[in-house]
Amino acid sequence: MNEKGSLIETSVVLAALERDPSGENACSYLQGAMEKGGHISELLLAEIHNLNEPRREWTAQLLKELPLPILRINLKAVNLAQRYVYNKIFEGPLRDLGLHAALASVKACEELVTLDERLITAREGVERINQVAHYSTPAFSHSQPLSMEWKGDEELYKMRSLSWRVTGKKKGEEVVRIIQEMAANFLKEKGLTLEKVGKVELF
Repeated sequence: MNEKGSLIETSVVLAALERDPSGENACSYLQGAMEKGGHISELLLAEIHNLNEPRREWTAQLLKELPLPILRINLKAVNLAQRYVYNKIFEGPLRDLGLHAALASVKACEELVTLDERLITAREGVERINQVAHYSTPAFSHSQPLSMEWKGDEELYKMRSLSWRVTGKKKGEEVVRIIQEMAANFLKEKGLTLEKVGKVELF
């Protein structure tokens, strides 16, 4: 499998865990995305790994039913996300939100699928930085049937803020390693075997 297609941001998976019509819509979207070259990422798995139960287990069950391939994180994506922060496209506590956009850009994905309006509204700034860095910018969308209101997720927001406090001053290589390890721990703990796309970066 190549690295084109779409990259799915964490909000979409969290929406699919909801026991309501919006959750059913998100699950239907993920089913279609899997058939059309959709990916999750090590970043998404690392973020899920840091949430509380039962959502971690619910996500594992979802991925057993919909085994989306995983795009590996890399240093280029982390460095690009740091540039977004430096240029005030994203505030520091939102670096990991911007990292989803950076990974989709570095991996030349056609689309970044999200329910977080902050990503949608940041696309112009992301594109400006990407042009300087010589990356194309994917479409940012909350495609049908994901035309639903994202109410946000306080636990995810707090976890991203904590991630910034812990890793904001670390070297990019260490940030990559931390994300890789958390994603691997989640997969191991939940007994998941998913296809991985991209080279492992060792430092």
